[in-house]
Amino acid sequence: MLDARVRRINERITLNGMKVSRPDVRIGRYRMIKHERDKHNEPNPQRFNKIQNTKNTMKKDGISSLTYRVVQVKKHPLYTNISVEIGKPPPRPIRG
Repeated sequence: MLDARVRRINERITLNGMKVSRPDVRIGRYRMIKHERDKHNEPNPQRFNKIQNTKNTMKKDGISSLTYRVVQVKKHPLYTNISVEIGKPPPRPIRG
């Protein structure tokens, strides 16, 4: 699932005329922590359609249209933590 998200974000970046740069593997690397899927976070059956339609949807879907309020900014030596309020999610549809 993470790979699909990464591909979609990379496509958005490229479609907006930017490039993704990665540091040399001797300097920048990461390892994902093994974990179980969260409860109520089943794979979206539409995920592959969403990836294919990124070019058509990226200007109006959540990332571009998200509204938020900055709650707190904490500056640390190596990063800045910005906390925001995005409101409540819409109600989940009732499954029948």
